[in-house]
Amino acid sequence: MKTLCQIYINLEISLKQKHIARLHANLQESIETSGLHIDILEQYIKINSSISIADIVKILSQRG
Repeated sequence: MKTLCQIYINLEISLKQKHIARLHANLQESIETSGLHIDILEQYIKINSSISIADIVKILSQRG
């Protein structure tokens, strides 16, 4: 069973791959919004990191 962190990492990788594919296809709307897309992915990574840290804290606190 995949952990929540693994699911988020896989989603992040998938989103990056799809974005790069759209850029390679020269889709004008993707080229024009590429900076915004990258900014959103960076925020997503920060959220994922925060969730991962929260999961670790929760596990450690349960172990006492």
